Amino acid sequence: LALLALLALLALLALLAFLALLALLALLALLALLPLVGNASNASNESNASNASNSSNASNASKASNASNASNWNEGSNKLVEVVRYNKSSVLYKTTIDDLHKYYKCINWNKNRKPDSIRIDNISSYYKVNNITTIPGIVSGWLHDNNIVEIYDGIHRFLASHSESNTSTNREILIKLTSTVNESEIIEDFTNINRSVSVPVLYLEQNNYEKRAICEKVVTYYCEKYKAHVSPSRNCQRQNFNRDNFIDMIASLNIDFSTKNLENVIIQHINGINMYAKSYIDRNKIIVPNKCRYNGFYMFYLEYKYIRDRLENDINNDN
Repeated sequence: LALLALLALLALLALLAFLALLALLALLALLALLPLVGNASNASNESNASNASNSSNASNASKASNASNASNWNEGSNKLVEVVRYNKSSVLYKTTIDDLHKYYKCINWNKNRKPDSIRIDNISSYYKVNNITTIPGIVSGWLHDNNIVEIYDGIHRFLASHSESNTSTNREILIKLTSTVNESEIIEDFTNINRSVSVPVLYLEQNNYEKRAICEKVVTYYCEKYKAHVSPSRNCQRQNFNRDNFIDMIASLNIDFSTKNLENVIIQHINGINMYAKSYIDRNKIIVPNKCRYNGFYMFYLEYKYIRDRLENDINNDN
């Protein structure tokens, strides 16, 4: 029994020695790995530092580029304050009408309809009565050669500050200037802005200056002759007419717009249709506002299709 006990004790000591040896080997292995972990950590830190440095440099370069662009847009002036940079070619500025005119020549976009003087006067009166110091909304302009800005959206609000009844030009204005040589970009932006507003197709047609001039002359003639009947609404009452609707109707006529003195021919036939409308009203005992009798304007009590078809037929029969 004593021998067995001794053997068991020796076996236990051998096992403990073996376990101690394993523990020692594991400790040595761990100590050997520590330098490698340290190197990996340092490499990671260096990589992060390098990336941060590159990112910072890129950001600074981007800011420098934007600052350079902004400087070019401002033409060296601090009077135009950049509010939002939409992209590299479009920037929203805050300035005054006076300061804007110091650096740019502002005109109506070549594809815009001719500004409506009645609408301008109405807006101008609103500015004056309500002491408006900032033009409502955003005005959009196309900036191109020789510092010319063609205003393609907001021309009536812009011009209202220059009317005879409102001489103050020190109002603030938010104006988006788009610098591009590609007019199709302006047409696209104009279309997007006015997507919910019906604009005569005539103004977006290409190479139609003769047709456009004739339509505008005819409609301007009637707008001036029957000012009391001009309405800003496309869904106006029958004793009135809307300038854009009128232009649409004439532009849609299937006639030769190169005909000599065509605007006078159109006016002559419209006057004839207006007289026919008066006889139609009298025959049918239609009650009309006093201004119709006073001004002698009745045409749009007739159906639109009848007016258009008769006008087209009468003009073509003349030829």
